[in-house]
Amino acid sequence: MVEDTTQGVVVSEEEKKRRGFTLTEIAIVLGIIGLILGAIWVAAGAVYQNLRVSKAETELLQITQGIRSLYGTQTTFDTAAHLLETQGLIAAKVFPSDAVQNATTVNGPWGGSTMNIYSQTDPAGVTGDSFSVEFDNIPVSACIALATGATGSGRDQGLIGVANQNDTIGNNVFPINVVAATQQCQEGTPTSTISFTFTLRGD
Repeated sequence: MVEDTTQGVVVSEEEKKRRGFTLTEIAIVLGIIGLILGAIWVAAGAVYQNLRVSKAETELLQITQGIRSLYGTQTTFDTAAHLLETQGLIAAKVFPSDAVQNATTVNGPWGGSTMNIYSQTDPAGVTGDSFSVEFDNIPVSACIALATGATGSGRDQGLIGVANQNDTIGNNVFPINVVAATQQCQEGTPTSTISFTFTLRGD
């Protein structure tokens, strides 16, 4: 038994220990809470990333179909190859309305990212008979996920090329595997650019 001089009573050591938490116990509890919150943060980040990638894949297909519908009676664009077509296609309402920021800019699914369309020349050498949909300023992990996801079994049959920072990803052998996508997408760290080239006629 020990005398508690503040109260003038005698208490046991066991009773004194039960009066509150020690700093060590509080530190352990806070550490556990921190670990739990960290795990939730990581899991939520992964979920949001998957949602954005899924949205980008959906928008890619919508934009591709919209362009082909717009040029349904033509075999080529009206302009030369490698020209930016974004502004005209915004006016033609090819892009999803929630992605259009203004008359010249289309937002991508990631904060600060944008989408652009360019007329292209396909491997057969016909000027303006293909086009590329480009996602700029996206996370490297998103570039990898898009490169592998959009080139899988459900891909558009008119897809003829995928590139990052002007370099071909996976030698255009579809589906693109994670190793090839990672190697190319990491060249643009901390953010990356990926473009998908399609034939205008879809075949």
